[in-house]
Amino acid sequence: MRTSNVKRSFGNKKTWDTPFVDWFLKFVKEANHSIFNNNKLNKSLNLNAIDIDNESKFDLVYIDTPYF
Repeated sequence: MRTSNVKRSFGNKKTWDTPFVDWFLKFVKEANHSIFNNNKLNKSLNLNAIDIDNESKFDLVYIDTPYF
């Protein structure tokens, strides 16, 4: 057990003592830096998979399983 009362800048103690809002803002900034322009027309759909027509072609399909 650590008994020294010293300022820590890394490790589990620092992680747990950092407010959630600080972590949230840090990771939002990191996520926002991953956005880029690929110079293509991109489309995002939120549909029931059964409602998508058979002629559509997609590069990525994410299916979220039902929660019981």
